[in-house]
Amino acid sequence: MNDMTREEIDAKLEATEARRDAQIASINGKIDILINRLDSHSQRMDRLERTIEATTGMLSSLRTTVILTGISSSLAIIFGVASFNAALLSNMTSMYDSGKSNAEMQQETRRQVEQTAALLKQMQEKYGKQAAHD
Repeated sequence: MNDMTREEIDAKLEATEARRDAQIASINGKIDILINRLDSHSQRMDRLERTIEATTGMLSSLRTTVILTGISSSLAIIFGVASFNAALLSNMTSMYDSGKSNAEMQQETRRQVEQTAALLKQMQEKYGKQAAHD
C-alpha cells in the first residue's frame, strides 16, 4: 500500500469537511423551509382561532337574542290573554248591569202601566156614571 502524504490527507480531510459543510447547509436549508412552513401554519392557526372566537361571540349574542325573544313572546302571550280576559269580564259586567237596569226599567214600566190602567178605570167609571145620568 501506498503511504499517503500529509498533503493528500489534508486534501482528503478538506474534501470530507466540504461534503459535511454542504450536507449541513442542505440540512439548514431544509430546516429553514420547515420553519417557514411552521410559521405559515402558525399564522393560519392564529387566523382560525380569531375566527372561532368571533363565531363564539356571535353565537353567544345569538343565544342571548333567542332567550330574550322567547321571554318577550311569552310575556306578549300572557299579557294578551290577560287583556282578553279583562275585556271579556268588562263586557260580561256591562251586560249584567244592562240587564239589571232593563229589569228596573221593566218594573218601572209595569208600575206606570198599572197606574195608567187604574186611572183609565177611574175615568171609565167616572165617565160611565156621567153617561148613565145623561
